[in-house]
Amino acid sequence: MELLGEEYLAEYEPLYQYSGEIQQSRLEKMVKEMRSILGQNKVEQQIQRRINSVFVELVQNIILHGYAGANVFPEGEISIAKWENQYHIVSGNYIQNTSLTKFLKELDRLNIMEKKMINQLKWSCMQKTGLYLEQNAGIGLLEILSRADSKIQYEWHSFSEQISVIILKVIVGGSNCVSI
Repeated sequence: MELLGEEYLAEYEPLYQYSGEIQQSRLEKMVKEMRSILGQNKVEQQIQRRINSVFVELVQNIILHGYAGANVFPEGEISIAKWENQYHIVSGNYIQNTSLTKFLKELDRLNIMEKKMINQLKWSCMQKTGLYLEQNAGIGLLEILSRADSKIQYEWHSFSEQISVIILKVIVGGSNCVSI
């Protein structure tokens, strides 16, 4: 499985990369591996915490919304790469086309909001008993946007009539955004 593409891998040289089935029980091991690598690379603690939050939410997104097909668990890829003073966290997974349109619409709606509004929505959502806002924007996307130094960039490609591949990219640690 190579959802992120050779161009990405050649350009960014990932510090951490995982590809395969993704499930909740694997998440803890992935986080430990990722933290160890960030520590070895002497990434500042505050940046590590923000990368960790974004990483966990991107993996959770694959677990909750990824398409599993014939597998028991969805397959996906996640990568963390350093480029200048920025850390690029990129995930890729299969998604049903019936879910894709709704997901992209919510993502676009949240991406136009200012950081202050994102934080207000996140805290409001966390105070409610449910995990989702009335508009169906998951708290995970709000967490990503509150921790990132970029909007959530995305691209998608049709894989079949029923399935697409979606790639999400978030930047932590710098204010200059670059596109995928």
